[in-house]
Amino acid sequence: MSSHIDIAWSPPEGDIPRWLKPNPINILMVDSPPYFGTDLPQKIVTKLGDTAFLKCKVLNLGNQMVNWLRTEPLEIISSGLYTFIRDPRYSAEYMEEENTWVLRITKVEYEDSAIFDCQVNTDPLMSYAVSLKVIKPDSSQFLNDAPLYAADTSVKILGGPQHLVKAGHVLNLTCVVRNPPSPQKMTQWLQNDRIVTPRPGVSILSESSPQISTSCLIIHSVQEGDDW
Repeated sequence: MSSHIDIAWSPPEGDIPRWLKPNPINILMVDSPPYFGTDLPQKIVTKLGDTAFLKCKVLNLGNQMVNWLRTEPLEIISSGLYTFIRDPRYSAEYMEEENTWVLRITKVEYEDSAIFDCQVNTDPLMSYAVSLKVIKPDSSQFLNDAPLYAADTSVKILGGPQHLVKAGHVLNLTCVVRNPPSPQKMTQWLQNDRIVTPRPGVSILSESSPQISTSCLIIHSVQEGDDW
């Protein structure tokens, strides 16, 4: 009668490859989501006719995609290394050793001055803003002292200033503020010079980011004579 015993052999600790050993840093690198590096400038100043380089460092990207967008007017420029914009002066590049995505704009024009978003298609979406200011070639100021581009604030009520709603129906007023002066402050609604606050039958939903702020005022059942 014979018996067979399987012995699970494990090498001495000294023989285990270093990359197989438990390491809190390696575990963090594998499990953590993408995040932006903070060591690159977010305000770029370039002289008219020169080439502008807008850089965005993304770490732990994994299988996600990096997109470049212009915020005002809203326009998708590139996704990965593919460029959608028809302007041949724009191109997307990737510096692998530095984990950096670059939006290159050659022969810059004054109209190129804008805020550009480097976005990662995570859920929720990640966004890293880089502004570009184009100045005169003969500017006597040092580039770092030149006034930086700041987009004007715009406010728009979706659907126009007037809404027709039947009595008893829901009224949804949506206000979109682009380039809000203070992203930390939420939009306030006024009715007859009084601030509207949430109450039974009236809801306010707000969402804010450095580039855009949205607020929805919802009246659940509009009655005749209501003045909104």
